[in-house]
Amino acid sequence: VAYLGMKTGDIRRVVYPTDSQGHICGQGNMSSLPYLLMFDLTQCLNPAVLVSGCLTPQVCIEKCPDENYTPLGNAKLGIQQEALIKSRMKPFCSPFLSEEDLSKFSVIELINMKLCPPWYLKSTAILGRCLPTSLDQKQQGRSANFQREI
Repeated sequence: VAYLGMKTGDIRRVVYPTDSQGHICGQGNMSSLPYLLMFDLTQCLNPAVLVSGCLTPQVCIEKCPDENYTPLGNAKLGIQQEALIKSRMKPFCSPFLSEEDLSKFSVIELINMKLCPPWYLKSTAILGRCLPTSLDQKQQGRSANFQREI
């Protein structure tokens, strides 16, 4: 941790979550966006991230997702209208995405430009980072009942 702080020259970037643009979530002009969402957390499971960092797009957001949702899947399958998909994914897109660009580009284009996530999972904030919740309440209840039956 100390090495990364010295390497970046700002220990706050190690202690506080920092987006892909170098903005510190919850600080300065990002004070209303205290949580960090990583578009694809699986890209951060490689030991090389200790040196290079996690290369998935990361954005500061107002609150962690409270549902599992796949904008990309819904757009490709035509399950929902573009406007509805955009309204559901917008809170988790780059805070620098303008309303004009949101209207101008399709869901798939916004995802390909790495402005919005292809999917997101119900998450809990841990040290300012949105990390997937392992089980929802229904699954936890079923798991507990299963354990009692064994």
